[in-house]
Amino acid sequence: MTVYEQNQIKSSIPVQRRKISKVYFCLEYKELNKGNALNPDDTFIIRCTGDYGLIPQKFATEYAFKNNIYANQSKRYKQLTFKYDYFYGGYYSKLKANENDNSDNPTPTITKLKANKNFTPPINYDIHPNIINCSKDAHKNSIACFNSGAFIEELYAIYKLNKFFYNGETHNHTGYSINFDTCDNQITLKGKDLFEEIISQASNEFIKAGGGEYMFCYFQTWPSSTAYPDGTTELICNLAANQADWFIVDSHGTGTAGEIISNNDRIYVPMKNLFNNNGTSKYSEDMDVLILGICYALNFRSISDPLYNELEFARGWHKVLNDGVVLGYTRPIYPSTTKSALKNLNKALTLAALNSHELSKEEIAEIWMDANAEVYNEYLNNRKSNIYLEPACRAANIYNNNWQTVAEPPKIIKVYKKPFNYRKFIGEPNPNKTYYSFIMGPKYDFEK
Repeated sequence: MTVYEQNQIKSSIPVQRRKISKVYFCLEYKELNKGNALNPDDTFIIRCTGDYGLIPQKFATEYAFKNNIYANQSKRYKQLTFKYDYFYGGYYSKLKANENDNSDNPTPTITKLKANKNFTPPINYDIHPNIINCSKDAHKNSIACFNSGAFIEELYAIYKLNKFFYNGETHNHTGYSINFDTCDNQITLKGKDLFEEIISQASNEFIKAGGGEYMFCYFQTWPSSTAYPDGTTELICNLAANQADWFIVDSHGTGTAGEIISNNDRIYVPMKNLFNNNGTSKYSEDMDVLILGICYALNFRSISDPLYNELEFARGWHKVLNDGVVLGYTRPIYPSTTKSALKNLNKALTLAALNSHELSKEEIAEIWMDANAEVYNEYLNNRKSNIYLEPACRAANIYNNNWQTVAEPPKIIKVYKKPFNYRKFIGEPNPNKTYYSFIMGPKYDFEK
């Protein structure tokens, strides 16, 4: 039964269609925009507004109707009952995307909805009490990205096309967040891409969540003309948090703490906001790799430094993701710096995917440093024209409780082998091609 048909349920009073004109997500009674990455454990409301007339309370049960809500990455759905709200008017249904901690579904079924000429329902979705699958590594090698300011094609290419983040034909992506108001190149982010590729409005909530996916449902609005006798099918959606394994942030960083900020996008996420009330990191849910294309993020201060603060710069980011890999820069960088590094990162991850190679923490750190070494070599070849590539020598990494950056003064060496450490295990090195690596400085233990 379609929602339109349910809108014509017969009862002991004259037939009344529900004249739905608007459907939206809200927390309590505050309408949300699509950029709000809701916590799946929160209880939120889907509300329907329109011209319903007065419905006697004794008919409330008969006038309730059911509709499905879906999650477009987890490929799950659940059925909701919409009841008439006698206090605020309209219809509503409450939803918790994660009803319980059990993410297993022993007897999944496939949704079956009757379609009309304006509506093709989704197929191959499993019914499940938790429509957002937040279990660890549910989407292995998943990726999410935050892109402030101008649209960065090099970042979106990794997000959308790199096979490292695919499982066969399944794209393991959990959101690309961008400011549509300030982005100066949205040509590739229109139409169905916005929904299917989980493109959302930039928000602090997305950064704190580390990724998300769309919850969505379909409603048929009141027929507006004889050309649409069944009404118009509307899709409404809102982002729900679903953390990625890889989270890449390209934004600005504060010089005082290396925190994520972008004034034009109204973005500021103090590091303290990345921790739960119980002291655990919000990124401990599922994240393995955090790449910070922002200024100063991995600046290092020793405990003896009078300005030392455990929630600033490299030490703070280590606390945010102390069991993963954090990659970034110690000093100011330019957009050209990160764009070029992302191009090289894209190539390395593509090669890993082609060889079905699972990267270790050490290999991921080496990929990042070598990607920047190649950029720095471009700067050395033409310092005047490539001045904006010079900060690549400020690349740094954190893993296994250690921080490391390039030795001073910065130097690169020619490497007559396949680039990146893991490649030496895949075929013979190519002695005819030269690659570059940094001479690295000492490692510093975060306990010291």
